[in-house]
Amino acid sequence: MSGTAQSESSTVPGATTTIQALTPSALAEHLDRSEHFTEPVQACLDEAEAFPGAACRELDRIGVPRYYVPTALGGCLDDYTNLLRVVRAVSRRDLTVAIAHVKTFLGGATSWVAVEESPLGRTEELARGLADRINGGAVVAWGLTEPGRGSDLRSAETVAVRTPDGYRLDGRKWPVNNATRSDLICALARTGAGSGTRDFTLLLVDKDELVPGSYDHLPKARTLGIRGADISGITFNAAMVPEENTVGEPGSGFELVLKAFQLTRTICAGLSLGAADHALEVTWHFVRHRHLYGKALRGLPHARAKFGELFAAYHVAEALSMAAGRAVRALPEEMSVYSAVVKALVPELIDEMIVGCGELLGSRAFLRGELRSGSFQKLERDHRIVGIFDGNRYVNRQSLIRQFSKLGMCWQEGEFQEEGLRSVVDPHAPLPGKGRLRLFSRTGCSLLQSMPCAVEELRATGVSQDTVRSAQRVLDLCDQMQARLPTYDTRTARIDAELFETSRSYELCVAASSVLHAFLARANLRRTVTEFDELSLQAALLFITSRLGGGPTEKANGVFSAVAEALEVHLDQTLRLPSLMDGEELCR
Repeated sequence: MSGTAQSESSTVPGATTTIQALTPSALAEHLDRSEHFTEPVQACLDEAEAFPGAACRELDRIGVPRYYVPTALGGCLDDYTNLLRVVRAVSRRDLTVAIAHVKTFLGGATSWVAVEESPLGRTEELARGLADRINGGAVVAWGLTEPGRGSDLRSAETVAVRTPDGYRLDGRKWPVNNATRSDLICALARTGAGSGTRDFTLLLVDKDELVPGSYDHLPKARTLGIRGADISGITFNAAMVPEENTVGEPGSGFELVLKAFQLTRTICAGLSLGAADHALEVTWHFVRHRHLYGKALRGLPHARAKFGELFAAYHVAEALSMAAGRAVRALPEEMSVYSAVVKALVPELIDEMIVGCGELLGSRAFLRGELRSGSFQKLERDHRIVGIFDGNRYVNRQSLIRQFSKLGMCWQEGEFQEEGLRSVVDPHAPLPGKGRLRLFSRTGCSLLQSMPCAVEELRATGVSQDTVRSAQRVLDLCDQMQARLPTYDTRTARIDAELFETSRSYELCVAASSVLHAFLARANLRRTVTEFDELSLQAALLFITSRLGGGPTEKANGVFSAVAEALEVHLDQTLRLPSLMDGEELCR
């Protein structure tokens, strides 16, 4: 793989200029000052369906690509919550830019998985070469999907035939993010005669090494959201790829993709969290200054309760995302569960939250030239894609359903991985750095299986009996949900429609345990329970209870209103939402 040539689109002037301590606040402050991330500029690019090249080059210049590369390969990616924070900070400013830029991590993820499983020889050499290219600003695409094939990757018709000179690649990949702009594309190709899991191989295709005429770019697709993104395709016509550019072992492509999905689907939560930050900030700005019936909108009981409920959804999504990010290193053998849960649930929760923000904004949610250059209507359109790529919610729920029999068994046994769980729930705990990703979890979901212990620990913190009862109510609903899990082997059985609803309930239960553990970690760190933390916990538990079929409670609106009142004080003082990720630095 050549390391010298780059396309004009990804040349990075001054690439060594980085933010040395890239904390979320430092990155956010930098982007707030950057002329390339202003809302009027974003609106103009969106109207013109133009790629945000200047913004992407700015991210290259300050060193963001380093967070797409593992530390062992010369990057800065260790704790995956660091990458979540980076993606979140960029998404808060512009989802189109974030989706376009973070695609390079997705393109490299299979190489990172491959080198974890085979850390020596050709695999390591290829991964190190790719890491150097990414650190230098190269754009990497991930060529999985093909026209008319949907999410069924095993129906792919792109073929790689082994020859004395390498692989001859023929076929079409579409739609692919950055298919045209990319310098390299990691392509999944059929190398076997059938459609089994060992019939596919991943090839890292360096466009600069292909002879003219052996590939063509397909036109950019016009989209409802992320209008400026390069959603296009590529056709290979007897393109010769050196054998040393094989990612992992021949025939391992499908398994590597499934394991890489456990990383990429988790990181997609950062896109949703950044969108949530933006939506709530726009909504609060409007609610704060809008007057109706002689009163500020924020003073109306319905509006106040609604904003508190929206924050509860945000809090749930954030706690679950943080836990999943830590689990990549702390409980990698359970990531088949956490990645499916976070990718199915978090974009869905934030889609619903954005709709709720739109209800408060009224007509201004739809106007393109009003309220901060129409940034809300752009955000609403842009975020819809997050729940679709890298597997939509039904694909992820099917992945979870396939593990139901084991998950139900592990819940009944009541055991969990204590050391790994401690590192998941405590953001200051060291990460174990051992274990590998697996296609199916053999130990279930330690985060959920520890929930009974978390409820007991909550009782000892001195919180109110209302809070304890809310936690116990969610635990009872989780126990009822577990009783609905099938006892037969769901790995190969036909999936009934009602199991998809059960899957959503399972996801909400995992989210509830994430919220509980996040609260306990903060209480232990501070050695006290703050009023706002307890209010946030109550609101999150009530939010989850209503979606688990527990029905609305009389006190829910009161708790949501109390959260909104506390948020009002915080936002008036800081102009930023409180976050579970506040105050935690990224790696240097």
